[in-house]
Amino acid sequence: MSIRIKNMDALSRALQQFPLRVQQNAAKRAVRQGVNVLRDEARQTVRRHSGKLAASIKTTVSTRGNVTIGRVRLKGEHAFIGRFIEYGVTAHFIRAGAKKGEQVHSGSGDAMKIGGEFVTGTILHPGFAPRPFMRPALDSKGSEAADAVRASLAAWLSKGMPTAPDTTDDEE
Repeated sequence: MSIRIKNMDALSRALQQFPLRVQQNAAKRAVRQGVNVLRDEARQTVRRHSGKLAASIKTTVSTRGNVTIGRVRLKGEHAFIGRFIEYGVTAHFIRAGAKKGEQVHSGSGDAMKIGGEFVTGTILHPGFAPRPFMRPALDSKGSEAADAVRASLAAWLSKGMPTAPDTTDDEE
């Protein structure tokens, strides 16, 4: 998903007066401000047990040509759990001690601990409903993130230019 920023044309024209490397650095700084808004909201929204999933919500910013891309993504110790939480899990079978494609016999001695008790053999995991946190962060704070990008660029440009472009919203 991408976010469109109003009056970005004026900011882009003003940025083009600077060398490419300076433009890219300013754009990266501004986009980072925007994705940080989304990251912070996702961290606030995610259901917490240990806080490790919230800590795995990270941001990255990269530049490809004249396009700067900001991402909020899951990376770290509990990142893999984030997909399960965001999209939910359907009911499925779990085999204690089994590797993928391997048969488990109840008398094999393989066991796993669930809810404080050891179980063996195959059990049915009931699954759970999704508890999204990434998409709601974008939905609720997307415009605030875009405003942060615009404000960061405008502030940067006002330092380097005698007259910064007008960044107020157009009337619709």
